[in-house]
Amino acid sequence: MPKKSAKKKTQKNVGGRPLRKEFNWESLEHMCSLRLSLEDCAELMQCDSTTIQNKIRKKYDQTFSEYRNQKLAVTRRSLIETALKQATERKNTVMLIFCLKNLCGWVDKYDSPKELTPTGNNNNTKLTQNITLNYNLPSNPNKGEVVNGEAKEISTDND
Repeated sequence: MPKKSAKKKTQKNVGGRPLRKEFNWESLEHMCSLRLSLEDCAELMQCDSTTIQNKIRKKYDQTFSEYRNQKLAVTRRSLIETALKQATERKNTVMLIFCLKNLCGWVDKYDSPKELTPTGNNNNTKLTQNITLNYNLPSNPNKGEVVNGEAKEISTDND
């Protein structure tokens, strides 16, 4: 009696449930480092957006936004390093000003105008200048915590 040849199962799906594809985490990380939206990632990975959200929730217990923001850290570091290199090594003045404003908190103009207003009687005039000073003091340098404060008013006596 001749043996029947066993048919090999092929990857073709004839009816029934579609075959599962492997979830490509590297591809998703790369897309998140480029700050693509959830819909863009789903389209490029050829899956549903809820699939991506569920996979991230299951593996990392995060939302897509949290996961993407985490993966953007490498991109942000690279951009900051490039900007600082442009500002310092290549003496790019525009980039230096940009870095000072955006990375160091420098500003061109202050919001509150400095006004002098006389107070008191005519014999002893006291000038009051309303200014706002914002400062940050380290409360615990080992933990990196910062205490914020403001100074609202400075007074001087004129004789």
